[in-house]
Amino acid sequence: MEKEFDKDLFQGDEKSLDLFLVFDYSQVIFSSDNWQHQLSEKNSWDTFLSGFSGLVNEVNSFFNNPNQSQLQLSSTHDQNSEFQISVEGKSVEGKGKICIVNGKYHYSESQKAAGFLLDNEQSATLGQEDAAAILRRKMKFDQQINDVSTAFLNASEAEWDKVFMTALSMVVKSQNAEVGNFFYVNHELQQLECFFEYKEKADNGAIKANKNISIEGQSDFLNNLRASGFIAVDDLRNLKNRNSYEAIIAEKLGFVAYIIVPIFAENNLLGLFTLSNSEPQPNWNSNHINRFGIKQLADVFGAALINRSTKSKLFRNEKLLSSTEILAKSGSWRLQNSGRKIFLSKGMNKIFNLDSSNDVIEISDFLNLIPVNDRKLVKSKVQGALKNRKSVSGEFVFSNTNGKEKHISYVIQVNQLTSQSNLEVFGYCNDITEKKTVERRLLFESQILAQVNEPIYVTDLNLKVVYMNEVAIFEGEPNQNGHGGKISDFFKITNEPPISFKELVNKASASGICVEEVQILDNSGHIQPYEVSVKPIQNAEVEKIGYSFLVRNLTTKIQGEKMAKKAKLIIENSAAILFEVEPNEGFKISYITENINQFGYVSEDLVRDSVSLMDFIHPDDHCVFEKELICPEKAQYNREYRILSSDGNYRWVEDKIRPVFDAEGKVVLYEGLLQDVTERKKDRLEIEKIQDRYRVLASNIPFTNVFLIDKNYRYLVAEGSNFTNWGFEKSYFIGRTLKEVHTVTRKVVEPLILEAVEKKKTLSDLITYLERVYELTAKPIF
Repeated sequence: MEKEFDKDLFQGDEKSLDLFLVFDYSQVIFSSDNWQHQLSEKNSWDTFLSGFSGLVNEVNSFFNNPNQSQLQLSSTHDQNSEFQISVEGKSVEGKGKICIVNGKYHYSESQKAAGFLLDNEQSATLGQEDAAAILRRKMKFDQQINDVSTAFLNASEAEWDKVFMTALSMVVKSQNAEVGNFFYVNHELQQLECFFEYKEKADNGAIKANKNISIEGQSDFLNNLRASGFIAVDDLRNLKNRNSYEAIIAEKLGFVAYIIVPIFAENNLLGLFTLSNSEPQPNWNSNHINRFGIKQLADVFGAALINRSTKSKLFRNEKLLSSTEILAKSGSWRLQNSGRKIFLSKGMNKIFNLDSSNDVIEISDFLNLIPVNDRKLVKSKVQGALKNRKSVSGEFVFSNTNGKEKHISYVIQVNQLTSQSNLEVFGYCNDITEKKTVERRLLFESQILAQVNEPIYVTDLNLKVVYMNEVAIFEGEPNQNGHGGKISDFFKITNEPPISFKELVNKASASGICVEEVQILDNSGHIQPYEVSVKPIQNAEVEKIGYSFLVRNLTTKIQGEKMAKKAKLIIENSAAILFEVEPNEGFKISYITENINQFGYVSEDLVRDSVSLMDFIHPDDHCVFEKELICPEKAQYNREYRILSSDGNYRWVEDKIRPVFDAEGKVVLYEGLLQDVTERKKDRLEIEKIQDRYRVLASNIPFTNVFLIDKNYRYLVAEGSNFTNWGFEKSYFIGRTLKEVHTVTRKVVEPLILEAVEKKKTLSDLITYLERVYELTAKPIF
């Protein structure tokens, strides 16, 4: 059975004075060194128990009785009444039945005073006065260890190195060593990295070493460290096994005496604490009187290193979150209720053009960032959130010192922490200026195109039709693919000299728009003159994503339908709904486009049944919808409220509505544009998910690289510790797509990520790169 089982399960100290024995039916698993007659694990367990009347038979009975799972016995040696042991039998999962024996001799008073310091032979030869002196020295050393622990707890990050060197100097001096070292075990590079070194005879007394020791292929050395827990050699020249790795290194460095203490964290070897001397040290052996204190100091060093590493990771994580905020044009804030202060993130400073070093602001100054026209509404929402203990959201326009306007959306969250009404108030802001700009342009273009009674086609960059209005359908039927085929499937250009659709889009890309008169053969078999207008379509990032084709028949006036100006919006990713309501009849829906089906309703049924739009609006939002519509003063209004879908759930929408007046100036109709913005409301939750994910990844997963990829499969963030093995800098990934980054691994990486996005779940696979095997995990964020 492995030694690890001995230590992990029983935590017995083979160097203690107490007798300790562990065995199963067939063998001795573990024994301490203090049994009489120098018994060892090679002896059978009944040899250890000889001299105790009847004890062997009772233990055999325990092993042989399948119905007996526990055993409790105590016994005194037949010939030595001071030799007493207790036996505990138990069943261990995966190991079967085992027995644990504990025993102890009774010592003289002087032996009791020093018994925990010395082995049997030493304690037998020392008098009471020598034992007391040793005890005082040990207590002094233990007090120094406690002082070091306290110093680490109270030290700032800037003082950490100084405390470490002070602790090293203390133990070097107290143990008569010449050099003390702290090595960090770099498992990835297979080497010991000397973080700190103290030399007693150095001029300045504190030299930080800059050297590494390779441990590649030294598994025996590492296993010995784990098994022993404390290695002490008083004179290397008298060592039987001078070929051990540690002995070779010590001799190479000119040391004949050394102590090595391994430091473990979560069962992983974190580092080594070593003491060295070029002269023999008789007291440096496995029973060193301060071995437990030295091991305790090593653990303190390890805990301090982990604490510092954790702080460093948190600092990097804060930087990463700050960068993510700025990248997303978002920011967060938190209210300190006792001091009436607002703490700001770096993203907030960026949004409101504040000093980057300013992380706290007065509440009054914070509210002054909001324009006067919107401040009253924001205050009322905050008061409502505090009163009802719930989140609120809204938008306002912020003007900076240069007069440039920004559209800001905000969410305020209020949580009740205790029953005594202690509240946690925090919020998020997002710069949605670009989105508002795109929405205004979309609305403007859609209103214009909706009034054009001409065929309109929208294609992607490959000229595949992704949208066509109702009028376009009557220009002919495609030969094969139908809706979604190539635009050339709908009609053909028969000009002489010939001109192709590719030439038209090239001209449009070069000049912004292309208008050509062409002869078109449609699929009804007729050739007619048409004017074709081609214009590139761009997304919010000003990237070209397709083309719009406006086809105007120059010989026959196309008869449009009465409601042609309310045609579907032509932008591919738009889910906007056009509607008309009559305020004088309880906001009855008189017209609504068919894409209201995204909420589970049929437009024809709503109009036929004279359904009021108010019937679908959340009761708490009625005032939002009706506000300013009773006596309208503006040409257009924008609002956000919740609408009930057919499945019983409410979804957030934003509308843009304008009044239509009769000849007497009375409002007879409201025309509006309705759009689902539920996902925008979820932006805050998405940011929180990203923050938590990176905290966990950065803090708890070593030897791992983490990436953040946008919806276009372009790398936004790269963080981790494996880039050295790959031969890349982190910055190499930022801004590049999967296709640009991955060459040899693309066949594994790209399908996994695409499948994860398609199935909306986390997927994993193994990937081999540069002779290393990695686990690749793809987790989509929606």
